[in-house]
Order: sequence, then C-alpha cells, then structure tokens
Amino acid sequence: MSKSDDPSLMSTALRRNLLVLLIVFATTIAFGAPINDHFTDRIVLSGAAVTVAGTTVDGTLEAGEPQVYHEFSTVWYEWTAPEQGSLRVRIIDSPNTIAEMYRGNALPDLHFVGRANSLREANVDVVAGAVYQFRVTVSQDVPFPRVEEPFTLRLEFNAAPVNDHFTNRIRLSNAVERIVFRSLLATLEPGESSVASYGGGHSVWYEWRAPSNGEAHLLSGSAVGVYNGTLYDRGTMIASNVLEAGRVSAEVIFNAVAGQVYHLVVDTTGSESQVDGGFTLTLNGAARLERLVRGSDGTIQVAVIGEWYRYYALETSTNLTHWASISTNIYIGYDALMLEHVAAPSSAMNFYRVRVVEP
Repeated sequence: MSKSDDPSLMSTALRRNLLVLLIVFATTIAFGAPINDHFTDRIVLSGAAVTVAGTTVDGTLEAGEPQVYHEFSTVWYEWTAPEQGSLRVRIIDSPNTIAEMYRGNALPDLHFVGRANSLREANVDVVAGAVYQFRVTVSQDVPFPRVEEPFTLRLEFNAAPVNDHFTNRIRLSNAVERIVFRSLLATLEPGESSVASYGGGHSVWYEWRAPSNGEAHLLSGSAVGVYNGTLYDRGTMIASNVLEAGRVSAEVIFNAVAGQVYHLVVDTTGSESQVDGGFTLTLNGAARLERLVRGSDGTIQVAVIGEWYRYYALETSTNLTHWASISTNIYIGYDALMLEHVAAPSSAMNFYRVRVVEP
C-alpha cells in the first residue's frame, strides 16, 4: 500500500485543508464587517441635520455592549449636541432596524435615553456639549434566522425659537407678511396664558408697526392674538382667535392705525414629532410678489401672496398708463396665488401689476 493510500495520512491532510478553509472563511467575515462595527470605531456625526446610510450586515455584538434580547449585529455612531434643544431621531428605508440612543463615552458608562425605529421616531431632550452614542441594530422576535439589512439614520436638531419670549420678538414692517416657523420647544413664559382653546403652549412673538391706516387681517393655522402696545410694553389684547377644535385656521381682523405698534402672538398646539406654524398678515388687501417667470410655452406666470378671500387681477401695460386686465382669481390659501398671461407677447416690452378687485 502506498503512502497516498494510507487512511491516517489522508485524514491528516483533510483536517489541515479544512483548517485552512475555516481560517480563510473567518478572515472573509472579519473583512466584511462594517467599519463602525465596534464601539471604539464609531463614526462621528456632526451638524443640525444629518442623514447617513449604513448597514448591519456582517456586524457583530462585542463584549460589554448593552444586552438586549435577540440583537446580534450592531454598528455605532456618535453625535454632540451643539446647544440645548431636542433631537429628532428616525430610521428609514429599513423595516426591522432600530436606533438606540445613549449618553456616555465608554461602553460600561452608557445610559439609555431613547429608541427609534421605522415606525416610531424618537424626540429626545439634549444638553449643550453632551456626547450621545447611537447603536443601530436589528430587533427580531426569534434568534434565527438572523436578520441584517441596510438602513438610513436621520438626526434633526431643533432649538427653541429665537422669538419664544416677548422680549425677543421678531419685528415686521411690511403691509404683507407671510411667516412660516417651527415652534418646537417654544414655551409659555411666566405670566403668559395660552391663546389656544385646547393644547397650545408653544407661543412665538412678533412686533408690527402699521405702515398706514386700514383693515388688517391676520390669518393662521394656529391660535392668534393681537396686542395694542408700545415699543417697550406688550399692551392690551384687542383681538384673538382661539382656533377651536375641528377648525383648520384662525383669523382676526382689526383696524390698524399708521405708526401704531402691534404685538402678534401665535400659539401652536403640541405634537410628539414636530410643531409647525405660520401666518399671513395683510393690510387693505395688499399683495406681495412671490415670483414672475415666463414658461417654456411663453406664458407669463405671476405668483402673489395676498389676503384670504380677496380677488386679485393681473393686468398688463406697454406704457404704464393704459392697463388691460388679463386674469382674475381669488386667494384662498397659504400657497401663492398663480395668475397667468397665456398669450403674452414674446418681443414687446410689457409691464405687469396685480391689484385688488371686486368679484
């Protein structure tokens, strides 16, 4: 019998080859792990709005990680709060992935503060300069088969509005104002009462000096109030609309006096995800140009912001003396009112204006 036929030698060779294959396979797995598989290799994120794509495929669960039932593949990120506020955490493009948020700088010292997944975002209060760690993993009901998948992690930092308090109110001066804001973290300051009839408590402040006499309209998707005050004092409330349940907008109308200072408060209702607000302020039906463009077919498009339920006419002229009406429409929403000149001349010098008209 030759050496090649010796069963003991064949068994030894087979074991040696199997060991080599196992080493190669293990090395391949290690090389395939995400670069932020371990806590010490976590990816540092920065900024008020962050979107990062990642994966838990081939990730591992290292010794010392917080133990959570049926989590086997984890990756890590780090983010530092720029100031005190709220951080909105979301996981998208991944049905099974979750993001766990911790305070601390080392595995043994981590303290859990929040969790988000594809169905439920997290909104966590953060402290200026504090470091937060994010462990992204897959939560599954049974240990096998193991679930791993790519994901997108989104972080959105929100600070309290600059005009949260009356003393920091934003000053307005135009006959037409269209304001959109986020009032997440806005509060009622000491001595202030909510304008809203339900919810409320997220108020922001504005100051407006009427440029002329007339009828002012303040329209908002939130509760609103108007104070007749001075440059230094809030004054007395002269008009308000509490935005009762079931209503989508609140409007107040008051007689404005040229040079008089008015203080406007908008009080939005709370929401777990976000609090957005906005309002339109107009005086005597004035309108504000948003844009003027010529379309590819030659049509002139004029977009304006005006006063709700007012009719506006688009007119054109070649000499600023004689004006011809082109189209008329009513402004009924927050979006800009679009007026068009379909048969607009392509060569002649044309002027356009928008004015209030009766229906």
